[in-house]
Amino acid sequence: MRLIPLVMLLTLAALPAAADTVVLPAAADTTIYEHFDDSGNGGGEWFFAGVTNTGVVRRALIRFDFSGLPPGTQIQSVSLQLGLSRGQGSNPTVGMHKITQEWTEGGRNSDDQEGAPGLALAGDATWRFRSFPTLEWTNLGGDFVPTASATLTVPSPHPTPGVITNHTWASTAALVADVQGWVNAPGTNFGWMLKSTEVTGRRSRRFNSRTNIEPPQLTVTFLAAPMFADGFESGDTSGWSLTQN
Repeated sequence: MRLIPLVMLLTLAALPAAADTVVLPAAADTTIYEHFDDSGNGGGEWFFAGVTNTGVVRRALIRFDFSGLPPGTQIQSVSLQLGLSRGQGSNPTVGMHKITQEWTEGGRNSDDQEGAPGLALAGDATWRFRSFPTLEWTNLGGDFVPTASATLTVPSPHPTPGVITNHTWASTAALVADVQGWVNAPGTNFGWMLKSTEVTGRRSRRFNSRTNIEPPQLTVTFLAAPMFADGFESGDTSGWSLTQN
């Protein structure tokens, strides 16, 4: 045990806190398709959000891993960048909704540019299952917080096939709170659902998934827990005596 007078401990200056920024890849992503309860696309190159020209709803699920952030991290800002490769109709507003139940990403890679969903494989999330074929959502279409943590109006993609346009959901207090909660309690990290307003047809968007060459990126700015000059975290008095012998 090391001994230090209490007055010295209280006056020991903490090192100045400097914000750090990391860019995280998606840990899992997929599409769930309305009217196709048992269809999945966990292994696909894209995921979809919006309503098709036939009025069928598609929603995307995406999750990131924050386990590499240091203990005591304080989240300062969070923004999501997605690459858009295809779309139809007028400009939908796409919201990021916090998901409230665990889901898994399976291996199904659907056909026809992934617009025609295929039968889910084991572990795929679908409109009915959060992990096919055993674990169901409480509500069809997924379980999520109704109020979006962030929203973005997504215009039509570049008219030239193969050209990707990047779109960013800017940081909000709700996004910061979502990630801070997941850092503090990793077992509650179920990610976000990308859900459009779902009012009219022909307003769907196709984004690059984590298996694509231009995958999703989550930019997180954070402060690590303040450290005293000797390397102890602020507030950590383990190994110290607060009385002088």
